[in-house]
Amino acid sequence: MYLAPAKRTTQHFMKKVSPILAGIIMLYSANCTAQTTQKESIPGHYVFSSLLFDSPIDLNKDGKSSRKFEEEASASSLNIQYDFNADGTGKYIVGQKEKAIKWKIKTKEMKTYLIIADDDGFDPTPYEIIRQSNKMLTLRGEFRDGSDSTSPGNLELKKKKQ
Repeated sequence: MYLAPAKRTTQHFMKKVSPILAGIIMLYSANCTAQTTQKESIPGHYVFSSLLFDSPIDLNKDGKSSRKFEEEASASSLNIQYDFNADGTGKYIVGQKEKAIKWKIKTKEMKTYLIIADDDGFDPTPYEIIRQSNKMLTLRGEFRDGSDSTSPGNLELKKKKQ
């Protein structure tokens, strides 16, 4: 039959493509599972570790710019803490100032974001989760740079027992 070679070609193609499709499906499934686990592992008490801006800033207005927040901020400004409760509520502490927050996890275009908003839901800010472990959370986003604007950077938070 004349159709036999075409049929063989189709079977040959399917034998080659099927493992690739199976691999893609497994990766996608693993990614979905990781995101679910990720939300469940967020709750806890976190303290500031570092903030690295993409470009140098002069936060303390001393004429010297740095990408490292720690080199530009006062000691009291480095006392940054986040408490994320399992119910999506929490608080943000800088020095002696405390603010109630709400948080949630959202996935968009294969990236996972931690969305933090005021406790009334106002001004939600997305931070891409770059790295997460049982001891560390690294977020990428826009952070206040000392003026009325923000600058992109990476924030590292250490998870601590309270």
